[in-house]
Amino acid sequence: MKKIVSLVLALALLLTAVSAFAANSKEQPTTSTTTTTTSTSNYVAPAPAPMSFDVIGESEQTKELTEAFAAAKEAGDILSVFPDDVKAQIPEGYATINEIVTVLLSGDVEGIPGVKVELGLETQYEVGETVCVALGLSATEWVLKEGTIAESTKVPGTTAVVFSLDKDLIEKIINKPVTLVVISK
Repeated sequence: MKKIVSLVLALALLLTAVSAFAANSKEQPTTSTTTTTTSTSNYVAPAPAPMSFDVIGESEQTKELTEAFAAAKEAGDILSVFPDDVKAQIPEGYATINEIVTVLLSGDVEGIPGVKVELGLETQYEVGETVCVALGLSATEWVLKEGTIAESTKVPGTTAVVFSLDKDLIEKIINKPVTLVVISK
Protein backbone atom coordinates (compact mmCIF):
# COMPACT_ATOMS: atom_id res chain seq x y z
CA MET A 1 0.00 0.00 0.00
CA LYS A 2 2.82 2.39 0.89
CA LYS A 3 4.41 1.69 -2.47
CA ILE A 4 1.21 2.58 -4.34
CA VAL A 5 0.76 5.81 -2.35
CA SER A 6 4.42 6.70 -2.91
CA LEU A 7 4.06 5.97 -6.63
CA VAL A 8 0.89 8.10 -6.89
CA LEU A 9 2.55 10.96 -4.99
CA ALA A 10 5.67 10.74 -7.16
CA LEU A 11 3.52 10.74 -10.31
CA ALA A 12 1.51 13.73 -9.06
CA LEU A 13 4.74 15.59 -8.23
CA LEU A 14 6.15 14.78 -11.64
CA LEU A 15 3.00 16.03 -13.43
CA THR A 16 3.06 19.24 -11.34
CA ALA A 17 6.70 19.84 -12.20
CA VAL A 18 6.10 19.20 -15.91
CA SER A 19 3.11 21.57 -16.06
CA ALA A 20 5.02 24.24 -14.08
CA PHE A 21 7.97 23.91 -16.45
CA ALA A 22 5.68 24.17 -19.47
CA ALA A 23 3.95 27.27 -18.04
CA ASN A 24 7.27 29.00 -17.33
CA SER A 25 8.72 28.15 -20.72
CA LYS A 26 6.17 30.46 -22.40
CA GLU A 27 7.99 33.44 -20.88
CA GLN A 28 11.43 32.32 -22.02
CA PRO A 29 12.68 32.57 -25.58
CA THR A 30 13.26 29.42 -27.55
CA THR A 31 16.42 29.50 -29.56
CA SER A 32 17.64 27.72 -32.61
CA THR A 33 20.77 28.26 -34.64
CA THR A 34 19.07 30.90 -36.78
CA THR A 35 16.36 32.73 -34.85
CA THR A 36 15.19 33.73 -31.40
CA THR A 37 11.47 33.81 -30.76
CA THR A 38 9.25 34.30 -27.76
CA SER A 39 5.62 33.69 -26.98
CA THR A 40 5.15 36.79 -24.81
CA SER A 41 5.36 40.42 -25.84
CA ASN A 42 7.42 41.57 -22.85
CA TYR A 43 10.67 39.90 -23.95
CA VAL A 44 13.13 42.27 -25.63
CA ALA A 45 16.09 40.81 -27.51
CA PRO A 46 19.41 42.45 -26.64
CA ALA A 47 20.37 45.29 -28.97
CA PRO A 48 23.49 44.98 -31.09
CA ALA A 49 26.58 46.53 -29.60
CA PRO A 50 26.86 50.23 -30.43
CA MET A 51 29.76 50.67 -32.81
CA SER A 52 30.80 53.17 -35.45
CA PHE A 53 33.37 53.35 -38.24
CA ASP A 54 33.76 56.98 -39.21
CA VAL A 55 35.95 59.29 -41.24
CA ILE A 56 37.44 61.58 -38.59
CA GLY A 57 39.18 64.13 -40.75
CA GLU A 58 42.69 64.58 -41.97
CA SER A 59 45.54 63.48 -39.71
CA GLU A 60 49.20 64.39 -40.03
CA GLN A 61 49.85 60.92 -41.46
CA THR A 62 47.08 61.42 -44.03
CA LYS A 63 48.60 64.75 -45.13
CA GLU A 64 52.06 63.19 -45.43
CA LEU A 65 50.70 60.22 -47.40
CA THR A 66 48.76 62.48 -49.75
CA GLU A 67 51.99 64.34 -50.54
CA ALA A 68 53.95 61.08 -50.86
CA PHE A 69 51.38 59.56 -53.24
CA ALA A 70 51.38 62.74 -55.36
CA ALA A 71 55.18 62.65 -55.60
CA ALA A 72 55.13 58.92 -56.40
CA LYS A 73 52.53 59.51 -59.13
CA GLU A 74 54.76 62.20 -60.66
CA ALA A 75 57.64 59.69 -60.60
CA GLY A 76 55.48 57.11 -62.40
CA ASP A 77 54.81 54.56 -59.60
CA ILE A 78 52.06 55.68 -57.24
CA LEU A 79 52.22 52.40 -55.31
CA SER A 80 55.90 52.89 -54.39
CA VAL A 81 54.75 54.57 -51.16
CA PHE A 82 53.67 51.18 -49.80
CA PRO A 83 56.22 48.76 -48.31
CA ASP A 84 57.31 46.10 -50.82
CA ASP A 85 55.40 43.27 -49.07
CA VAL A 86 52.16 45.27 -49.26
CA LYS A 87 52.79 46.40 -52.82
CA ALA A 88 53.19 42.75 -53.85
CA GLN A 89 49.67 41.98 -52.55
CA ILE A 90 47.93 44.67 -54.58
CA PRO A 91 46.27 43.09 -57.63
CA GLU A 92 47.81 43.86 -61.00
CA GLY A 93 46.21 46.82 -62.74
CA TYR A 94 45.21 48.55 -59.51
CA ALA A 95 47.09 51.86 -59.52
CA THR A 96 44.54 54.65 -59.00
CA ILE A 97 44.22 56.29 -55.61
CA ASN A 98 41.36 58.73 -55.12
CA GLU A 99 40.75 58.38 -51.39
CA ILE A 100 43.11 58.84 -48.46
CA VAL A 101 41.26 59.40 -45.18
CA THR A 102 41.67 58.80 -41.48
CA VAL A 103 39.03 56.54 -39.95
CA LEU A 104 38.20 55.44 -36.44
CA LEU A 105 36.43 52.26 -35.34
CA SER A 106 34.94 52.92 -31.94
CA GLY A 107 32.40 51.45 -29.58
CA ASP A 108 31.75 48.14 -27.91
CA VAL A 109 33.08 45.32 -30.06
CA GLU A 110 33.39 42.65 -27.38
CA GLY A 111 32.24 39.30 -28.69
CA ILE A 112 31.84 40.51 -32.28
CA PRO A 113 33.47 37.97 -34.63
CA GLY A 114 33.63 40.42 -37.51
CA VAL A 115 31.85 43.32 -39.09
CA LYS A 116 30.85 44.45 -42.57
CA VAL A 117 31.71 48.11 -43.13
CA GLU A 118 29.98 50.49 -45.54
CA LEU A 119 31.90 53.71 -45.95
CA GLY A 120 30.71 56.49 -48.25
CA LEU A 121 33.55 58.42 -49.86
CA GLU A 122 33.95 61.43 -52.14
CA THR A 123 34.68 59.62 -55.42
CA GLN A 124 31.73 58.12 -57.26
CA TYR A 125 32.76 54.63 -58.31
CA GLU A 126 30.78 52.25 -60.50
CA VAL A 127 28.46 49.94 -58.54
CA GLY A 128 29.87 46.41 -58.52
CA GLU A 129 33.46 47.57 -59.03
CA THR A 130 36.05 45.77 -56.93
CA VAL A 131 38.61 47.92 -55.14
CA CYS A 132 41.51 47.29 -52.79
CA VAL A 133 41.15 48.87 -49.35
CA ALA A 134 44.49 49.49 -47.61
CA LEU A 135 44.32 50.12 -43.87
CA GLY A 136 47.44 51.76 -42.50
CA LEU A 137 48.00 50.81 -38.89
CA SER A 138 51.36 52.60 -39.02
CA ALA A 139 53.73 53.88 -41.71
CA THR A 140 55.07 50.35 -42.25
CA GLU A 141 52.12 48.12 -41.25
CA TRP A 142 49.27 47.87 -43.73
CA VAL A 143 46.38 45.41 -44.07
CA LEU A 144 44.72 44.96 -47.46
CA LYS A 145 41.04 44.08 -47.77
CA GLU A 146 38.95 43.51 -50.88
CA GLY A 147 36.14 46.01 -51.16
CA THR A 148 33.11 46.23 -53.40
CA ILE A 149 31.40 49.39 -54.52
CA ALA A 150 27.68 49.45 -53.72
CA GLU A 151 24.90 52.00 -53.67
CA SER A 152 25.06 53.81 -50.35
CA THR A 153 22.32 52.83 -47.93
CA LYS A 154 22.93 56.08 -46.05
CA VAL A 155 23.07 58.74 -48.78
CA PRO A 156 20.77 58.09 -51.76
CA GLY A 157 22.39 58.58 -55.15
CA THR A 158 25.93 58.00 -53.92
CA THR A 159 28.21 55.00 -53.71
CA ALA A 160 30.10 53.46 -50.83
CA VAL A 161 32.91 50.96 -50.44
CA VAL A 162 31.86 47.80 -48.57
CA PHE A 163 34.43 45.53 -46.95
CA SER A 164 34.79 43.22 -43.96
CA LEU A 165 36.90 43.38 -40.84
CA ASP A 166 37.66 40.18 -38.95
CA LYS A 167 37.97 39.91 -35.18
CA ASP A 168 41.80 40.10 -35.16
CA LEU A 169 41.83 43.28 -37.21
CA ILE A 170 39.05 44.81 -35.12
CA GLU A 171 41.11 44.22 -31.99
CA LYS A 172 44.15 45.90 -33.62
CA ILE A 173 42.35 49.05 -34.73
CA ILE A 174 39.62 49.63 -32.14
CA ASN A 175 39.76 53.22 -30.86
CA LYS A 176 42.90 54.01 -32.88
CA PRO A 177 43.03 56.35 -35.89
CA VAL A 178 43.79 54.36 -39.04
CA THR A 179 44.64 55.60 -42.52
CA LEU A 180 42.34 54.19 -45.20
CA VAL A 181 43.40 54.25 -48.86
CA VAL A 182 41.10 53.07 -51.66
CA ILE A 183 43.02 51.66 -54.64
CA SER A 184 41.14 51.05 -57.87
CA LYS A 185 41.90 50.20 -61.52
